[in-house]
Amino acid sequence: MPVLLAAVVTVGCLGCGSKPSLYTSAAGKYSVMLPGRPTEKDENVATPIGPITAHTAIAEDGRRVGYGVVFADYPPNLVQSGNVDAILEGACNGKVAAISGQITDKRTIAVDGHPGRRIRFNARVPEEANGISKIFLVNNRLYDVFVVGTPATLDATAADAFLDSFKLNDGIPAAAPTPAATQPAQAQAPAAATAEWGTPEDPDHDSQIKVEGAAATIVVPGGIHNLVTPPGQANAPRIMRPVEGDCFAEVKVADGLRPADPAAPGANVPFQGAGLVLWGDAGDFIRLESAAVSRGGQVHAYILFEHHRTGAPAMDQGAQFAGGPVWLRLERRGNQVTAWYNTDGTNWIALRPMDFAAPRASAGVAAVNTAAAPFPARFEGLRVGKP
Repeated sequence: MPVLLAAVVTVGCLGCGSKPSLYTSAAGKYSVMLPGRPTEKDENVATPIGPITAHTAIAEDGRRVGYGVVFADYPPNLVQSGNVDAILEGACNGKVAAISGQITDKRTIAVDGHPGRRIRFNARVPEEANGISKIFLVNNRLYDVFVVGTPATLDATAADAFLDSFKLNDGIPAAAPTPAATQPAQAQAPAAATAEWGTPEDPDHDSQIKVEGAAATIVVPGGIHNLVTPPGQANAPRIMRPVEGDCFAEVKVADGLRPADPAAPGANVPFQGAGLVLWGDAGDFIRLESAAVSRGGQVHAYILFEHHRTGAPAMDQGAQFAGGPVWLRLERRGNQVTAWYNTDGTNWIALRPMDFAAPRASAGVAAVNTAAAPFPARFEGLRVGKP
């Protein structure tokens, strides 16, 4: 697989030390906060499959730390679902090889649902340097969002702020446009968000919760682990963080659900669900899940959007769903919460809003299991922020 993206260590100094400002690339379909006016360059890179054009924008701050983005398009027929990992691994390894460096840390991530890697690396050419990169694929386009500086000048907080400021704009490269009427507000105006997952909660102390970069896995053992229980007794494992006022939460549920085994003791039917939770005062919460239930020997997968409130009947909506990976989004504006879902990372489908008046809330992900066998739920790319 061709190796394309190399770290840029020596950069120009247009506006060194300037306050970070928004830079938008129409060709690259992205925006990012850069410390001053960037140097832009297009360069043909020879690869085993022929020349590929790398488009670079890079700026330097007052401490000679470089902040940049490189993107390049592979031939569409080269990128297939079976070789995405090979492309990403090749890009990471080729990047550090080009600068006589080595990878010191590597994590699997997702950027707006697109597969990628986050690496820390060092370099020896043209001088000793450290860096951090997010490398990811959007269809056949490869992006490298990176920070490079000396061991003394590279600041982890500033680097994270820059990496988190990167947003894909104007839709997804090479993807068909999506009707605006079915899009959440964030799809039209990228929201300030963070990839921090929050605090793991495991009321029964029997589940496995693991967070690795932009991915999290919750393995729920067989038995009853539910959100729908008496107030204060919900025992489904979850990862939650406080939110205030208007907010949104968005995540990809990466694994399909198949509860084909018998129900756990005390459960009516075997059920599994993985998705977003907006948790208000005791007994008042909203859930949006990729769900599946087994009835009469058949598994039925669906999208579940449900509001539970103490002393009131549950309000729920459902949508047909074939199973497999799905993107979920909850958005609160005032006292209403709207839900969206999509199965391709692009075409959002809205469900009817529900009332939610809890003054204090937390948001995050949860996994529910009433089947007799364990249920592993995998989440990617959680985003929580202001809409």
